[in-house]
Amino acid sequence: MQIRILIADDHRLFRDGLRTLLTAHKDMAVVGETTDGADTVSAAAELKPDVVLMDVSMPGLNGIEATRKIISRGGATKVIMLSMHSDRRFVAESLDLPLSKVFGVATFYHLFMLKPKGRHACVVCTGTACYIKGAGALIEDIEGRYGINPGETTADDALSVLTARCVGACGLAPAVVLDRDVLGKVTSDDLLERLAEIAV
Repeated sequence: MQIRILIADDHRLFRDGLRTLLTAHKDMAVVGETTDGADTVSAAAELKPDVVLMDVSMPGLNGIEATRKIISRGGATKVIMLSMHSDRRFVAESLDLPLSKVFGVATFYHLFMLKPKGRHACVVCTGTACYIKGAGALIEDIEGRYGINPGETTADDALSVLTARCVGACGLAPAVVLDRDVLGKVTSDDLLERLAEIAV
């Protein structure tokens, strides 16, 4: 069964690229394309797609208002919001939530970043077991070598350093997740050596 997709974006080049990517998969079909919010609401009612890929900023009726209209009509259509904007206000308005709640969620979970992420990510566990076994020293040594604090990215965008309250590997303390690989019983020397190999 194919997933029926409606693309809503006012930039033709972006629509063309998205269509090319999606139609390369046999389980996806682009059933329509629109360039403004009002046309998107009409097309969604007529075509009944499974998914609308909705640009937040479109002429006339914007993507946020168009999404509200589509959802208010009921039906099974899901909407995925797309945006080039990094302003959290767009996220808050899209979800109809206060900005403070969006900020709270974005800063609580270590995988959400408020700034662009580096090509590589180093997540140091700061849970109780890891902290007792030396996570603090790992963070200090990363700061000393790369000049960045947790939550920051190197100037060349090679490395982002993060902390997590727990990565679920207490028996391997101190634990670090390096590009999705869990490293256990990590020493500063080992970690800095691994980082030097990838952060070039």
